[in-house]
Amino acid sequence: MSNTTRYYTNDGSGIGYFAPGWSAERLARKTGFFRQVALVLAVLIVAGGGFWIHHAYETRDEYAWLEANGIETRATVNEVTVEHETDRYHYRNSSAGWDYVTRTSAQISYEADDGVAKGTITESRTQKNSFPEPEWTTGEALQLYVDPQNGSRFVLFDESRERDLFRDVPLEVKIALVVTGVLLLLPLFLYIMGRRNVREARKL
Repeated sequence: MSNTTRYYTNDGSGIGYFAPGWSAERLARKTGFFRQVALVLAVLIVAGGGFWIHHAYETRDEYAWLEANGIETRATVNEVTVEHETDRYHYRNSSAGWDYVTRTSAQISYEADDGVAKGTITESRTQKNSFPEPEWTTGEALQLYVDPQNGSRFVLFDESRERDLFRDVPLEVKIALVVTGVLLLLPLFLYIMGRRNVREARKL
């Protein structure tokens, strides 16, 4: 601390002194800003993780019901429509570059109790530097869970939403918890750095 800032320096002989208007307590408050940043970041990460988990459970209800009570069948992808776009807003607000988005819409046909049924599925993919490949291609086979009482009601097989055989916790929720925990390491590091800076400033 004693040789790195314009608020506190030394005279070349190892004797430190504060700039006019500065004190150990004021410097401690300034150098401890990492703590405030860490707390705000932690709140945002926890809120994002909570929203992800809530969404996972919210969408899980229909998926879980169809998985448990529906008919597992295979669908064939027929006509595929692909749209490309770039995320200009993200580009203006980030130095990471353009986001390239591919939106895929596909018509599918599958066997249901009342005969051959048809449906539409959509998905988006995003990556940097170039457009990602479409989610599906014509002729591709997909796994579905179909409502036995209503052939038009279905969900695509999604490994992240499959029921946990032991605790009935969706894999997507486990992923959200792991990702949230890993991301929280950053605010934890910032908070520790902020506390260290405060301690060192108050020693001056």
